[in-house]
Amino acid sequence: MKKSKIDISGIDLEIEPEAAQDYVQHRINKGKPLTQRAFNNAMKTALRAHEVGMTPTELIDWTIEKGWDGINLNYAKSALMREQQAIIECHNGVPTTKQLRLKDELMDASWDN
Repeated sequence: MKKSKIDISGIDLEIEPEAAQDYVQHRINKGKPLTQRAFNNAMKTALRAHEVGMTPTELIDWTIEKGWDGINLNYAKSALMREQQAIIECHNGVPTTKQLRLKDELMDASWDN
């Protein structure tokens, strides 16, 4: 595991140090260079997480889970809107593309010749 030169000691109290360190490690694992300035800017963006209904730590964790290179509120807003739309469609009985493919696969009778 590669060691980072990023100093996380100055992060805001709203951000869990473990989440900040996980973000740094995520970038290292992806082979994406991260300067101290870029890290500081990412943490500033994370502090605006309330704009998408998350805590800063939740936004950092979600960014890592999505495999994104950086913390981007516009990406987060768009992704959340898509997820919410899929939930609404599911509750309204509108099947998603994935559900339709699964149904087609389950109903496949081509083997029954």
